[in-house]
Amino acid sequence: MLECVGFGQPTYIPSSEIPYRDKKPRIIFSSETKKTVRQMECVQRQLGMMGCFSVGREGRAGGLALLWQHKVDVSILSYSPRHIDAILKGVDMETFRFTGFYGNPEMRLCRHSWDLLRRIAGSVQGPWIVGGDFNEILEAHEYFGRHFRPMSQMRAFREALEECGLTTIRFQGIFPEVATHHLNYMVSDHLPLLLYLRPSTWSRKHKRFLFEELWTTVEGCQDVISHAWESEMGTIVEKLKACQGSLRRWNKDHVGRIPTKLRSLQRKLDDTQRRSFSPVAEFQHREICKEMDVLLEREEMLWRQRSRVSWMKYGDKNTRFFHEHAKMRGRRNLIQTIVDDQGVWHTSTESIGSAFCDYFQGLFASNGLQEAGAATEVVKPLLTPSQNLRLNQVFSREEIETSLGKMFPTKSPGVDGMLALFYHKYWGVVGNDVVGFCLNVLNGGASVKEINHTLLTLIPKVENPVKVTEFRPISFVYGDLQDDF
Repeated sequence: MLECVGFGQPTYIPSSEIPYRDKKPRIIFSSETKKTVRQMECVQRQLGMMGCFSVGREGRAGGLALLWQHKVDVSILSYSPRHIDAILKGVDMETFRFTGFYGNPEMRLCRHSWDLLRRIAGSVQGPWIVGGDFNEILEAHEYFGRHFRPMSQMRAFREALEECGLTTIRFQGIFPEVATHHLNYMVSDHLPLLLYLRPSTWSRKHKRFLFEELWTTVEGCQDVISHAWESEMGTIVEKLKACQGSLRRWNKDHVGRIPTKLRSLQRKLDDTQRRSFSPVAEFQHREICKEMDVLLEREEMLWRQRSRVSWMKYGDKNTRFFHEHAKMRGRRNLIQTIVDDQGVWHTSTESIGSAFCDYFQGLFASNGLQEAGAATEVVKPLLTPSQNLRLNQVFSREEIETSLGKMFPTKSPGVDGMLALFYHKYWGVVGNDVVGFCLNVLNGGASVKEINHTLLTLIPKVENPVKVTEFRPISFVYGDLQDDF
């Protein structure tokens, strides 16, 4: 699929010299064609496309066109001077909705463009791609020019995309194997975008367990943990697994999905407000509002935990901010296409993982140490005997509890998904076993094999990385391991 701006430039380019002709796009959308419908039919023949649907220019400006090859079935749903909405289906691609869009270039009229986008979104079922020229930016750093771009304009654009369930192509969304390339163009001041749509091979893996902070506010959580912990007679790892299973089941039965519950309560609230006033209706209204307040507070806790924002306090009613921050993190963390150190593209989950493993295993492999003795001979001891004696003292319960108390409650969950908050809140239940395990490791030299696992995080070295060499791996210390070290 190709998205470009302008077929109506004064300079004529022969079809054989069109820079993207060798790409053989099956679908082309163009905005600002500056051509009539009849003129676009000539362009269609020049490009060798089988079909064309166009919206003629208005005066000397405007104009939209959607062109396609013979292997693509196109059903036009609606159109206007600002959009062409269609269902596209190809021989080797899934059916999806495509909306070619041209946002109003006048700032004062941008809201009409976003309202149009919202109306289209209301009728969308299934995969949806929106392409074209929105005449707007998401962030200030995307724009270079003399004229100031109001933050309110960008915010309105972001809100419209969020309400429509859309995300920028670099985050890929429901099209997990979309690859986008900027092509060169000799005439237009806009670079064409070439989108490769390939069948998806990405699938969501089983969601790992994560201890939810909001659970600590729900009655019965401590009883569940106490029963699971005391019923399991095995190691600390087995006790933690027992807690995971019990908490999962308890969450499903007693906590449930907060957004679903909120929607249900909102419907009940609307129903009570439509009734004629009565003491019973007023009482029901108050009870529903109380229940909604509790759920809204829990929802704020849920999204705050996922946003990893630690510089704001609860009660500020910033659920929307936490929600956007968490979604931004999820988008930024998603890697669904990568180029290995040999220049080969990888798009499946398995091949992406293998590309990273192969690269870093080769990078950190040892070729053997030579002349190590000579290097250590020049290192002089800096510790005094008294300092060394102090460092070799046995560890105590107080040191472990002090270390745990300094850990941030909701940061760096371990492989088991347990937060420091879990140990803070339920230390009376788990404390003796945790301290015993840590002291056995620190003072007795017991094995840490059961918990010696870590989560590696890939930190981008550049913005929008595409190569394995553009990531830096780091490992987080968490939970029991933080106590040990």
